[in-house]
Amino acid sequence: MFTIDSLSFKRHFRVPLVSTAIGDRILPFVWAYAGHSFWLKMNTFIAQPAVTYMRDSLLLVDGVDALFESNVMAVPNIKVTEFDADNDGIADFLNFTIRVPLNQFDYVRRVRLAMFLRYDLDSVARMTMQSAILIDESTPSSASSLFVNADLKILIRTKLDLTSPSTWNSPRAINQPLNIHGRIKYAKDVYLYRPSIMEVLKFGWIQYLSYFALVYTISRFIFTWAIRSGVVRSHVIVDVLPKQDGFRGHVF
Repeated sequence: MFTIDSLSFKRHFRVPLVSTAIGDRILPFVWAYAGHSFWLKMNTFIAQPAVTYMRDSLLLVDGVDALFESNVMAVPNIKVTEFDADNDGIADFLNFTIRVPLNQFDYVRRVRLAMFLRYDLDSVARMTMQSAILIDESTPSSASSLFVNADLKILIRTKLDLTSPSTWNSPRAINQPLNIHGRIKYAKDVYLYRPSIMEVLKFGWIQYLSYFALVYTISRFIFTWAIRSGVVRSHVIVDVLPKQDGFRGHVF
């Protein structure tokens, strides 16, 4: 006799629902929750703000001189230019040059500069504010120029801050004006925010699925071994022939 066809019958092992639920569903949740990162309370993102110079500034120059003690006011010449290096519509840095006319016996020891900016953030979190960057530099000797190269950073609840050292040049020639040069880069910054309820649920769901995949793979192997070895009590159900109209069963 020749075998022209074969049909396999499966055996189904049924166990109480509690045992599988604990291994596959509840254990991943407990494991993820025990990691102390299941519920997302705070989150961060990186973005470049849209900063605009408001054409308003305040300059104070201190020193030992006859000019500052007199009633004559020195009018500085200020030039400010903003550049968009990557043509994305957002300024990347700001260059400024300030020339302060001085007399022969003017000695500059300290420069304080405040430049007012508009700060817009339109990303994960939205924020619009007007603030000022503060430059306060001093030197023990009389200087002829000051150069500042800084990155703009935001300090929540305080002010906009500049992070960089400055460079003084001295001595100053007779009647040479004080030159203040600077470049302020509008760099990307890290922002801390409180996530929404949908973001919290999505983050928790990802944590649960990560542990569920691992637990499910291991538990399937353990359950299969335990059931076939008789460690766990189960009910065995064997496939039967389908009963359909016109179906003719074979004789075994």
